[in-house]
Amino acid sequence: MTPGRISLGVAWVSGVCAAHLLPRLPETHWLIVWAAIAALGFWVRSTRLPAALLLGACWAWAGAQSRLDDRLPLAAQGSDIEVTAQVVDLPQQQPEAWRFDVAVTHWRSTGEPVEWSNAQPMLRVSWYGHREPILPGSTFRGVVRLRVPYALVNPGGFDFERHALVQGIDANAYVREGVFEPPSDHHGQIDRTRQRLAHWIRAESPNAELGSLLAALAVGDQQAIDDPTWARLRNTGTTHLMAISGMHVGLAAAGLAWLAGLVYRIWPALALRVIRPDLMAIAGLLGAISYGCLASFSLPVLRTVMMIAIVVLATLLRIHLRTLHLLLVAAVLALLMDPLAPLAAGFWLSFLGVLCLILVLYRQSTRSVWSELLRAQWAASLFLLPIGIAWFDQASLVGPLANLLAIPVVTFVIVPLLLLALLLSATPAGAPVVALAGWILSWLWQVLGWCERLPMASIELPEPGPLHIGIAMIGAFLWLLPKPLPGKTMGLACLLPLFWPARADLPQGQAEVSVLDVGQGLSVLVQTRDHALLYDTGAKTRGGFDLGEAAVAPALRSLGVRSLDVLMLSHLDNDHAGGREAVLRAFPGTRQRVGIDADPAPRCVAGQHWLWNEVSFRFLHPPEGFPDLGNESSCLLLVEAGGERVLIPGDIGLDIESRLLADPQVTNLAALIVPHHGSRHASGAPFLAWTAPRLAVVSAGFGNRFDHPTAETRQRYLDAGIPLLNTAHAGLIALRVGNGDLDPRLWRREYPRYWRHTPETDKLSR
Repeated sequence: MTPGRISLGVAWVSGVCAAHLLPRLPETHWLIVWAAIAALGFWVRSTRLPAALLLGACWAWAGAQSRLDDRLPLAAQGSDIEVTAQVVDLPQQQPEAWRFDVAVTHWRSTGEPVEWSNAQPMLRVSWYGHREPILPGSTFRGVVRLRVPYALVNPGGFDFERHALVQGIDANAYVREGVFEPPSDHHGQIDRTRQRLAHWIRAESPNAELGSLLAALAVGDQQAIDDPTWARLRNTGTTHLMAISGMHVGLAAAGLAWLAGLVYRIWPALALRVIRPDLMAIAGLLGAISYGCLASFSLPVLRTVMMIAIVVLATLLRIHLRTLHLLLVAAVLALLMDPLAPLAAGFWLSFLGVLCLILVLYRQSTRSVWSELLRAQWAASLFLLPIGIAWFDQASLVGPLANLLAIPVVTFVIVPLLLLALLLSATPAGAPVVALAGWILSWLWQVLGWCERLPMASIELPEPGPLHIGIAMIGAFLWLLPKPLPGKTMGLACLLPLFWPARADLPQGQAEVSVLDVGQGLSVLVQTRDHALLYDTGAKTRGGFDLGEAAVAPALRSLGVRSLDVLMLSHLDNDHAGGREAVLRAFPGTRQRVGIDADPAPRCVAGQHWLWNEVSFRFLHPPEGFPDLGNESSCLLLVEAGGERVLIPGDIGLDIESRLLADPQVTNLAALIVPHHGSRHASGAPFLAWTAPRLAVVSAGFGNRFDHPTAETRQRYLDAGIPLLNTAHAGLIALRVGNGDLDPRLWRREYPRYWRHTPETDKLSR
């Protein structure tokens, strides 16, 4: 491969990756113009590199626009359609429901016509209360209610809209009524084999926890891995081991190639038909493809299969390829197949991890093999550190130590045993092999548990900005340079901003009030220069999804909260207190206040007040001796900074509002957090007239079943001339109190991404 072609390949890959940084995709006519300019640029030698860069960007933009066009429109939210669809991949059984993906072959509206141009969408379906097993390849017929893939938007949170776009999920849905028809012989056969093997491995394992890990290692089925198990893997930096990697595929390919070589020696007549290297290469490719099917062709698997295919083709054509060239060709092919791959962490961890190993291991060295492997491990851990922090907001300090043991044990002992077990799964000899792999894994699991309990085993970090990530990646690359070259020491210094990101301190006498996006619930963070208070924690669903863990704690860390002084729970309804345990785990030692006597934590009582950094905090309700009346017992917190006041009233209703009408502390507010998510039983006209806030913020879930805030409530705010902001449309909403203008920041607008929905109601005037 010539240097010119290498440069063009690198430029094209860079263009595809950089294209996803745009907050908005270019219009179709501009996309055509840019593509034409890029094509013309190839005719002039001096402009070929920028032309390749632009062509890569156009490829990414076209792929992204195609996916966006397939998504369910916002206007179709809540529509019912009748579908005929086929189950793809492995269904997941959850405590309250089955969740499965279906490829729709036919659909029609059951009521009002649904305006959706996608004739064959991919749906992620939940069936609540269904108990019967679901087989991959089954045909589903029934009525489902559609929901738009819509993400909570907070700093540090998981971006479900991006995830759905990458996975090709066009809409979420839940079953209203439906039936399954048994799969035909060929539909879903590979996935049914994966499902059967996963069940068999879990059944033959020493216990459920180890069985879930072994099934993930063998066939890529991670559905049975519970949250505590994932937490240990994250804290020890070993989550990558649970994804079937290129090493697994390479072992499968090497095993089949070795068997082909053995057959060649046993049957010499084969030499008359094919030479030994060609036979082994073809056998290795077949092994890689076969195992790739069992692993559902995840990105690392696909990358490795493509690299093996390129090597086999080069072997058959007698072409010599360098390893770096091979990696570049694999990256080009991966992005040709899926231009949205850079939106997934796996793309970066996979290709950059291999690049790091190539740069480290392919230097000439007089060191021993074990010394080189040790150096490669440390280099990979450091090189991938910026990517890990950027995607997961966490760094495992014991990760390099844990991986020194875990990687060789998993790669060279457990995975080969599992591959052997898969080959023997139809015989009685398979079960003892699974048991042996489970016994070895149990020993390793105990060691990882010891690593997890070490002081400072892992640290949670604020979400770094693009500049921090870019500097850190440059630094990591400099650190990989050979010793004689300059910049190696500076490389390590470039990593420091990841651990100590710049943070603008609040001035004395000002407060930041951030209404987090927690769906149909409430969580409000109040920060002063040196202190932080959290009012409510969001919900924890029956299915186990914990907003405290998934949204609140990551957002607090990204907003610079190192420790939490006070956790206030307005009352104990799930949508306000469900995430309590997760928040307390993330910020141990936090003092608590609650709105009712039934909880052991101290109760908030009207009249209690304190001062932080010249910012006043005061409880206005409930008074001493007030009975537990649920919503009406909510803590009312008044925050005052620089003469501006913000009222956080929880879920109070019209009755408690009427008791505040004579209180001069709550008149002429700077901002009001809308009571009870905008229920029609709160936000009465007299209350709005008395409080007269300059701005109101409602915390509600997108498309929630209560229709909060109700049309009646919205009309009251409109009649009172009060601008109303909704977290469902704006994401996290941050207000600066004490500077005179509130300076509202809307996260969905402030940090736009082209894959995020932008409802028209995301405006200050609505």
